[in-house]
Amino acid sequence: MFFILLCLGIAALLGTGHPPDQYGWMVLLGLGWFAGFLDCRLFAKSDQDRKRVLPPDVDEPSNDQALFKS
Repeated sequence: MFFILLCLGIAALLGTGHPPDQYGWMVLLGLGWFAGFLDCRLFAKSDQDRKRVLPPDVDEPSNDQALFKS
């Protein structure tokens, strides 16, 4: 989500004829890394939600060993 917004901002900059200088590209590179980090943290938090990970018909396991027993 954040990375897409950054890409749209770069496309708008280049589309209007305002290319960034060397330091501008370095700032954009840092913002790209930070946006990727924020997106990963956002998806990591959503993956911890048991309702998204486990199907609704599965009982809650008490520990990880019970989860992988057949």
